[in-house]
Amino acid sequence: LLLLLLLTVKKKANKQYFIVFLQFFHLPSISLHFPPLPFHSASPSSPLLSEIMIRSLVSAKWLQEKLLVEGAASSIRVIDASYHLPIWNRNPHEDFLKEHIPGSTFFDIDAVCDHSTGLPHMLPSPDIFQDEMRKAGITNDHHIVVYDATHLGIFSSPRFWWMARVFGHNKVSVLDGGLLQWKKLGFELSSGPEAEYPPSNYLVKDFHTNHVVDLETIKKNIAKREHAVLDARSLGRYQGVDPEPREGISSGHIPNSKSLPFTNLLDNDNHVMKSVEGIKQEFSNVGVALDGDTQLLPPCIATCGTGVTASVIAFAAHLVKEAQGEENADFFVPVYDGAWCEYAEVEKDNIHTTASSDCNCNDKK
Repeated sequence: LLLLLLLTVKKKANKQYFIVFLQFFHLPSISLHFPPLPFHSASPSSPLLSEIMIRSLVSAKWLQEKLLVEGAASSIRVIDASYHLPIWNRNPHEDFLKEHIPGSTFFDIDAVCDHSTGLPHMLPSPDIFQDEMRKAGITNDHHIVVYDATHLGIFSSPRFWWMARVFGHNKVSVLDGGLLQWKKLGFELSSGPEAEYPPSNYLVKDFHTNHVVDLETIKKNIAKREHAVLDARSLGRYQGVDPEPREGISSGHIPNSKSLPFTNLLDNDNHVMKSVEGIKQEFSNVGVALDGDTQLLPPCIATCGTGVTASVIAFAAHLVKEAQGEENADFFVPVYDGAWCEYAEVEKDNIHTTASSDCNCNDKK
């Protein structure tokens, strides 16, 4: 039987099924040189594949069951990466102390960042991220599930998802609906300080600089138009008719960019991500095809106010490509990290508003 199975292993997916067979019968697979498999999943299309792939979006029910079954020995670590806009008048850490998912730790994107630029919560250096993971007791083998506690369900958690993947930690998922969905289902909550874990020896093994875009790239793209720049801010801010949430910054948009408010990618009635088909439609509305090829047509750059909700665009695109096949597991949309806060400050004389011919008014809200 083993020989027969070996002879029929021709594709990567078949190898994975075979490893599951070996593991089920406690048979060694080392000599076959197959890679180890992460046994985590979300809402899989196949029961067997569900045990092989780490999904980028997981449900509250899935997380609750995993934590309940695995207990203290869980290979999952939960992170609250909440961030609130200044106009919301909320403190995310104070909210965390009031209520959070049991066993979770708090990740402050305003603290764990590059403070040298003067811009809000810029991507930290690999050393800073590594130190934070070590202090939180997270290892390279942990499957991180990140959530936020905003009233939107999903807002800042994709920012941590994007950050982790920039530093090569692909075992990371966003909790669909965040704390809002967790509470809606009546699951247990904790209060007080975050959970404490022994420090780890976490090591940043990769730094994918191609996941990040700087101002110079944006300026060159204005002329060359090689990438579609998708703006996740509200349509009013994009058009320049609504104020920015930060004082001293003009609203408007980068020339040749398109408006794709991140809320268009959410099921706002249920505070969760839209379906894959719904996400594809939103990208199609701004002239971007997510079908077929492993790349977007045209290729895209995501932007917003400070790099937070741009990550929702990057995350949504990844969900679609992930659903199209395992070969797209490394697919990414780069994020302009300085975002509108940097652009509007440096390029004050090159801001477009409602009257601009490139305005793309696709906001349905």
